[in-house]
Amino acid sequence: IAYDPLYPSISLLPNKFKMLETRFTLARNPDEVYRHADFLTLHISHSKNSPPPINGESLSKMKSGVYLLNFSSADAIHVDAITEALQSGRVAGLGIDLE
Repeated sequence: IAYDPLYPSISLLPNKFKMLETRFTLARNPDEVYRHADFLTLHISHSKNSPPPINGESLSKMKSGVYLLNFSSADAIHVDAITEALQSGRVAGLGIDLE
């Protein structure tokens, strides 16, 4: 399952990616990804001046036992919220780049 706000439907994907359309589902919004993903990878641009997109609210919507891999800036994840999610088992594992 994948989500990209620039490509809300598979028909809008560049031709080189259309061959993949039978191999994944394109979600309509992040919440749909949170509900279904066993592994969640973040590849986003995030400003330190905006709230982290991975926070208590988004973590509460994720499938229990999800693995989260952050390939974005460390600021994309709320530290206290991810700590609590790891301790409770909601998030089974976390991979981050500490820059």
